[in-house]
Amino acid sequence: MKHRNIFRTILLFICGVISMNMSAQYYEIVTSEDALIEGEHYLIVNTEYQQAISVAEKSAKNLPATPVEIDAGIIRNIGDAAVFKLEVRSSGYSFYREDKGYLCSTKSNANELTYQTAGTPNDYSKASITFEADNSATIAFNQPASKGNKIRFNPDNTLFNCYASGQEPVSIFRYTAGDPDKKPQTLQFSATALTIYLGDAFTPPTLSGAMTDVTFSSSNTTVATIDENTGEVTIIDAGTTTITATATADDSYNTGTAFYTLTVKLTEELFDFTTPESLGFATPQQTRETAVDSDIIQGPVTISVTHGATTNTRFYNSKSEGVFLGLYADGGGITFSVPDEHIIETIEFNPVASSDLKGLPNVKSKKWTGNAQAVTFEVTETVRLKSVTVSYRRNTEATNIPSISQVAPTNTIYTITGRKVSTNNPKMLPRGIYIINGKKLWVK
Repeated sequence: MKHRNIFRTILLFICGVISMNMSAQYYEIVTSEDALIEGEHYLIVNTEYQQAISVAEKSAKNLPATPVEIDAGIIRNIGDAAVFKLEVRSSGYSFYREDKGYLCSTKSNANELTYQTAGTPNDYSKASITFEADNSATIAFNQPASKGNKIRFNPDNTLFNCYASGQEPVSIFRYTAGDPDKKPQTLQFSATALTIYLGDAFTPPTLSGAMTDVTFSSSNTTVATIDENTGEVTIIDAGTTTITATATADDSYNTGTAFYTLTVKLTEELFDFTTPESLGFATPQQTRETAVDSDIIQGPVTISVTHGATTNTRFYNSKSEGVFLGLYADGGGITFSVPDEHIIETIEFNPVASSDLKGLPNVKSKKWTGNAQAVTFEVTETVRLKSVTVSYRRNTEATNIPSISQVAPTNTIYTITGRKVSTNNPKMLPRGIYIINGKKLWVK
C-alpha cells in the first residue's frame, strides 16, 4: 500500500507538471490592425475587469465571461477563455470558434451576441475592427447596422453582448508561442530553397542566429534523412523535403526555428531530334534524310535503334514538319539503356503529332515510367519524334545482371547495341549480354 501511495503521488506530480505546461499559453494585446494575422488565434477581453469571453454555454443569447490575469499586456494562463481563429473576408473579419461556429450579432436589435453555427460567414458575423488610443478595439458587425452591433462587456451581469454604445469596451489578444519575458532566437539559413540532382554531392546551407542547442529534422525521409545533431544530410531519392532547425528554449531564450526546402530531381538527358548535329549526326537537307547507323549517346544514356522492313530509322527534314526522328514498323524499334550504376525511371516522348505515339503501345500520356537499366519499344506503326527526355538516377544498390536462365523465353530479343536477334529461343543465343523484356541479361 505504501508503494502504491508513492506511485500515486508521483503520478499526480507529473500530471500537475503537464497541466502547468499546457496552461502556459501566452497572449499579447493587439494595438493596431497591422498586427491582425489571418489564421492566428485570439481572445476577446475586457481589460479593466480582466474578463474574457468564456467557453461556457451562452446565456440568454449573450456570452458569459471568465476571469483572466493580465500583466503588462500579457495573458499567461487563459483558463476557460474561448479561443477564436481570425479569418479575413472581403468585407472585414470573422472570428471562428472550433465546434461552435462564427461569433455574430443577431438579426434583431436585442443587443445579442451568439454564434452562427452553419455555413460561411454572413453579414451578421463579418466585422470591421478599429483600434482606440487606450488599446481597446471596436469590433462592429456589418449587421444590424443601426444599433446593437458592437461587442461590449456588461460588468453588472458579467456577459458579453452587442450594443451601439455604452457598456464597457473590449480588447483583442493574439496567441504568441514564446514567453514574452524571454529573448527571441531568430534562426536563419543561408538559403531557403535548394535544388540538386540525384547523385550530386550536397552541402547544406549554413545556419545562424541560434543561441541554444539545435536539432534538425526532415519532413520527408524518403527523399533525405538528416543527423538531428549535426545537420548532415543524406540524399535518398528524388522528391521534395523540408529541413527544419529548432533551437531549444531555456531560461533566457524562447524556441527558435528556421527551415529550407530541398528538391531532389532525377538527372535528365534531352535528346533533341530537331537538331541532329547536337547528337553527332548530319542535319539533312529539306525532303532528305540521314540514316541512324550508330548509337545516339548523351551522358550515360544510349539510344539504340533497329530499322523497319522497308524504311530505315532516320532523321528526316519535312517541308511542313521540320526535322524529326522517324521510326518505322516491321522490325523498327528503339532501346534506351544506361550503365549498371544507373536506373532509368521515366522516358518522356515529344512527338510531331499526338497520333504518332500510337506506334508505341507501351507509352501512356507521352511517358513511360518504370525502373530499368534498359527499355525497348517495338514500333507498330510510323513514329515521328521531335525529342525525348530520359530521367535517371544512380543505382545505389549493387546491380547484378541476371543470367538468361532466370527469364522465360520471349519473342523479342535484342543485342546490347539494339539489333534485333532472329531467334526467339534464349537458349540458342551465343554467349554475351542481351536485352530481353527491357532488361539486360547475360547468356553464359
